[in-house]
Amino acid sequence: MSNQTGPFAPVARLARIALILTLVVAGIGFIGNVAMGLLALLGSEGSVGQDAGFFVMALVSLVVGAWAGVGYGLVRVLIANEQQVYTAASRLERLESGLSSQADSLKHLRELASISDKAKGLLHRDREMEAFREAVHHSLLGQDYDSAEQLIARIDQELGYANEARQLRTEVEEFRNKTEEEKVQAAIDRVQRFVDRRDWQRALREAQRLSTLFAGNTRIIELPQQIHAARTKHKRELLQAYGEATRKNDVDRSIELLKQLDAYLTPAEAAALSESARGVFKARLNNLGVQFAIFVEDEQWSQAIAAGQQIMREFPNSRMAQEVREKLPALQGRASSTTTPQQP
Repeated sequence: MSNQTGPFAPVARLARIALILTLVVAGIGFIGNVAMGLLALLGSEGSVGQDAGFFVMALVSLVVGAWAGVGYGLVRVLIANEQQVYTAASRLERLESGLSSQADSLKHLRELASISDKAKGLLHRDREMEAFREAVHHSLLGQDYDSAEQLIARIDQELGYANEARQLRTEVEEFRNKTEEEKVQAAIDRVQRFVDRRDWQRALREAQRLSTLFAGNTRIIELPQQIHAARTKHKRELLQAYGEATRKNDVDRSIELLKQLDAYLTPAEAAALSESARGVFKARLNNLGVQFAIFVEDEQWSQAIAAGQQIMREFPNSRMAQEVREKLPALQGRASSTTTPQQP
């Protein structure tokens, strides 16, 4: 209980103080009544009933102390339950945010499904080439030049990427002529590029791969620690930027930073920020609601529809989104009647 934190900490401290005070008073009462009873028994004054009364009061003091302990235990159980409910609620909020992101991803996938095969090929071309470059680079680090040449031939002949294949052949030739130290430096530079792009998982995978290929190299051994330090520094910078944005009431910037922080925060850290995040999202919803109301008031139907759709997209489960959803057909009708030319 001494380590109790969060919104229930004041209740925990109050219960602890009440327990201590009750035990002190009960202890003093017990000791005092026992002492008075013994003095009455040893002295000639006082009746038997009075002597027994002192011992009864001492017993009452013990019972009060015991019930104080029981009450304190019940308070601890209640606070622990409430804390678990509070933590579960915070996790549910994060889960809701994750489900919302999943819904956006599914929407994006549905949009991709409607694109032609040729457009899909163009869209994923860079990703495909990056995978081939990584495979070629891995072969080079292992000094398996035959595999690297075979991969480049596939890029050239099967995929038809002649320019990329020519560039990779140049890189292979340059790599062949490098010294061992130069190869290590090239590998470290590659990891640094992933760090600069905040691609931490990929940087760590590459560092682990290098630790096998260049076993015992001090610079390679230190890479995971350097990656972790860079990630921690970036996380700290995001938290500082978020604090600054909230102090300036920059709602849009705060939300952008919260989305970036989502990949870095532990559950405990997310719970600590949950109250602040709720305030930021509430402010964002209020701002969108004001924009929507202004557009409706000014009869700017298209802008009102866009603002309403943004509310429904960003806050689909809010009361405001439900109200906008009910008004949207009427707004779309007015926008249509405004843009449709009148017949003579």
